[in-house]
Amino acid sequence: MFCGFRKINDMSPKGETTRVLLLDAAEQAILQTGFCGLALPSLLKLCGLSKGAFFHHFTGRNALGLALLERHAARELRLLAAFQERAARKTADPVQRLLFYLGDIETNICADGASLIVHFAAERAGLDAATRRLLAKSLLLLHAQHARMFAAALPHVNTSTKISAEDLSAMLMTLREGGHVPASAGIASHPLATFRIYVEAIFAPADKDPTH
Repeated sequence: MFCGFRKINDMSPKGETTRVLLLDAAEQAILQTGFCGLALPSLLKLCGLSKGAFFHHFTGRNALGLALLERHAARELRLLAAFQERAARKTADPVQRLLFYLGDIETNICADGASLIVHFAAERAGLDAATRRLLAKSLLLLHAQHARMFAAALPHVNTSTKISAEDLSAMLMTLREGGHVPASAGIASHPLATFRIYVEAIFAPADKDPTH
């Protein structure tokens, strides 16, 4: 369970289908135009729904944005937890677990491009207070998930340079959200692939040549 977030009220199957339809359509619109560019009339026309249907589920545009961010953050946290569990099943070595974890993020998350979170973060000034609080909490929870994986591998670091799990987690989050920009322009593959190579070199055992 995504602790600390609002619990969605039970609904009829039809009502839940309508709510999901609105959320899915709004998510795609925000990924294209941003939250500030989301127009309710266009959204309702796209979904073939009336204003009454919309306001049955959401009190307004801000409530829709809050529900979208909540759903996206919960989904991403579940994915990261699943990646951690899968890595743990593959190996007991914390460095290898970290590398498997990074590989799953690159393959299963970064391939989709920028997340909904980065769009909300870019438009933070235009968000209401509740959505800003949820955005901050979501980012902290994601940061903590990554930091735990790096912290477990830190005893095996192969460099005298001071490195913290928090710094590596912040770098991972930056690459995860912004790395699609150069990749989409054909400048390079997603930077997270390069980041994983560097992590493997940093955490390589002292008696191992990281280039092999």
